[in-house]
Amino acid sequence: MLVLNSYNKGFAQTDAIVNGVESVLKPEENDIELRIEYMDSKATKYDSPYKEKLYELYKYKYGNQTFDLIISSDDNAFNFLREYHQDIFPGTPVVFCGVNNLEAPALIDPEEFTGLIELQSIKETIDLGLKLHPETKQIVFIVDNTPTGEYLWGQIQENFKYYEDVRTTRIDESLSLEQIENEVNKLSDDTIVLFGTYNHDKSGRYYSFGEAAARVSRASARPMYGYSVQVLPYGIVGGKLFGGFYHGQVAAEMAQRILAGEAVQDIPVLTEPQTQYMFDYGQMKRWSIKVSDLPEDGIVINKPYSFYEENKVLIWALIAFFIFQTLIIIGLLVNMSRRKRADEALRASEDRFRIIFDSINDALFIQDIETGAILNVNNMACEMHGYSREELRRLNMQSISMDEAPYTQKDAIGRIKKAAAGEPQVFE
Repeated sequence: MLVLNSYNKGFAQTDAIVNGVESVLKPEENDIELRIEYMDSKATKYDSPYKEKLYELYKYKYGNQTFDLIISSDDNAFNFLREYHQDIFPGTPVVFCGVNNLEAPALIDPEEFTGLIELQSIKETIDLGLKLHPETKQIVFIVDNTPTGEYLWGQIQENFKYYEDVRTTRIDESLSLEQIENEVNKLSDDTIVLFGTYNHDKSGRYYSFGEAAARVSRASARPMYGYSVQVLPYGIVGGKLFGGFYHGQVAAEMAQRILAGEAVQDIPVLTEPQTQYMFDYGQMKRWSIKVSDLPEDGIVINKPYSFYEENKVLIWALIAFFIFQTLIIIGLLVNMSRRKRADEALRASEDRFRIIFDSINDALFIQDIETGAILNVNNMACEMHGYSREELRRLNMQSISMDEAPYTQKDAIGRIKKAAAGEPQVFE
């Protein structure tokens, strides 16, 4: 397989696309020979002479080779293949991504080309900026005059109808980067900046995406938003951003379907934006934006390390464990308190019984009716029989005279058992 990139290795979006492709195809695991070419048409002026040199180079390198499939990234590679595909790579299916051309589906042979269009979520990003900065009356767009810039500016202009009360200004490569820095440094408090693309100044000097965005952000007196993930680390607050990595992944998945035997014409070109809300915590702090102000599905990068965020599952598990243990301890303490009160009530009841038991003027015996053992006696029993309490406890009822009792001990025990069983008693 061949991956033909419009720009150079080191260009953030290009690297992201290649990484996305490799993450899906896994060349080493799947025994795929992946050839990667860089047309370097961002830093080098992409004119006819340069295009001819690239044609000669690729014709020389690959004229006698056959690829199973080609993946192209961004517009110049896409247009190069449209022009030279049949000459250099006849019959080879092509999956394109990162293309800034809504007319692409009408420009290709659907039997050999498919892919996905690069679309930004412009309105969503503008809406976000206006929500976070409700005082905004002006938006300054930084968009150069490259093919990518013009394509982006066309998409931006389509949304102006939604913001008739907001002034819009475009800054392009007619100003040097130093002049742009001076302009954004003087912005009023009712303004926000949206950074699109700026690769060349009016002198033709090339700037990397990161360098241009970082310099503008540092100089800006107002917050700056963007449309691409590749600008996020270089000074924008954020936005609903397009990411090259995902484009590369989707392109690789389409390539897998073709390699598995699916016909190219049965895989339509994708024209839906593939974007998500992303933000830089450092810029949020700079412009006093709270995390709670962001969309719920937003991703925040460069957020300070939080032990709680990294370990909240473990922390809540420990909290639940300690709450459970605490409830057990509280339950034990409550039971102990209840038992203590019950013991105290029992002792009080026993004391009352003992006082009443010893104050009765008749001899009272408490006997185990099964063994005949005397368990307890009252004071009157001791006086009547001339024994101490301990001595009576060592005796049994057989050895103690019942005097003139109206019924025998045996009768008494029988009556007690019947009473315990609930049977009626008759006394003669």
